[in-house]
Order: sequence, then C-alpha cells, then structure tokens
Amino acid sequence: MFGKITKFTGKIYGKTYSQGYYKYSLSLFSKEYALVKWGPNIVSKVHGHNGKDCTFVILNGSMDEKVFHTFENVKTRVHEPLRYAHINDKMGKHQMINEDDRPKYSFHIYY
Repeated sequence: MFGKITKFTGKIYGKTYSQGYYKYSLSLFSKEYALVKWGPNIVSKVHGHNGKDCTFVILNGSMDEKVFHTFENVKTRVHEPLRYAHINDKMGKHQMINEDDRPKYSFHIYY
C-alpha cells in the first residue's frame, strides 16, 4: 500500500550556540545542513571547515566575510541576500560579520 519504507539514517544535531550565533543542524546522506541565526553586531571567530566544502546563502540582508589566505593576505567579501557563496580550507580560513542591529539568517551545506 505505501511501498518500501527506507530507514532514516540522518542525525539531528540540534541547536548549538557559539559567540553570538545559533546553529541548527542536521546530518543527512553524508552532508550536513545548517540554519544559522547570527546575532546583531557579531563577528565570528576565524575558522576553517576541517577539509569540507561549504556552500551557503544569506537569507535576509547582507553580511561581510573576511577570507584569510594568510594573516597578511585578507580578502573581504560582501554577501548579498539569496546569492550563493562557497568556502573551503584551500581558499583559506574565514570570519563572518553581521554589522547590523538586527539578526541575520543563513543556510549552509557542508560536504
């Protein structure tokens, strides 16, 4: 009647909080999907992605990103809403910045 039912193999990681932002994540089919709520006027720590690629989109407003190829070679990118962006460790570590007085939201896929 319903056909074959496949067992769910994803892991819900739930909600985590770090330095002014909340990350709601789900691991499914060897990828991690995350919705991030960035608090007002926050700057994330400089971080990499442990060898994974990350494609993301800012859902409301714009956010700045600093990409550190080295600490002397820093590039600033401005991400407008609903425009896809990509980062990985080969490109460098990065830092996300919300300079607004209101929260921002972004959606990320790590693979």
